[in-house]
Amino acid sequence: MNTLITGVVLAGGKSERMGEDKGLMPFRGKPLVAYPLQLMRPFCNEILISAHDQAYASFGYPVVADKVSGLGPMGGLYSCMLSSANDLHLFLSCDMPLISPAIIRLMLPYARQYEAVVPSVAGEIIPVCGFYHKGILPYLSNEIRLSHLKMKRFLSQLNTHIVEMQQPELIAQFRNINTPADFDALNQNNSL
Repeated sequence: MNTLITGVVLAGGKSERMGEDKGLMPFRGKPLVAYPLQLMRPFCNEILISAHDQAYASFGYPVVADKVSGLGPMGGLYSCMLSSANDLHLFLSCDMPLISPAIIRLMLPYARQYEAVVPSVAGEIIPVCGFYHKGILPYLSNEIRLSHLKMKRFLSQLNTHIVEMQQPELIAQFRNINTPADFDALNQNNSL
């Protein structure tokens, strides 16, 4: 690691479709939140967990609750940026346990040059996996004030670099877990 990066693990969602807190669910022997935490360690000198449940403190990192609740990922990004020590942030949702260092390394070279760097799969931007610069805080604050809470809309207003994922083995890593069926399917597929 040759740069100062704050890792932000998004674990504060409502998990309505899952019916329980996703981040704490065991997946292949570890809680889901353990996967992005492990992934971030080689890249980040500071790691924050965006969550409301203080049970996440047991993982050994500061837990940052949203300053304003009900804002979704934008609220987590905003609150953690206000609490972080660095200008550059690696933002990862806890419900994509298959993301590998290869994906982070594909985005990292652009992270200092742009306000945001995010992956795209088949033309679909993945805003909850990417790099965000603290300089976007005023824009973020304004969007929240206006109740514009869609991450993709926000990204369209920033100097954003999109890294298109083309290799099948990288595309497969973006499977996320939103429902019990997603969880069961991913848990049973040991080839991923």
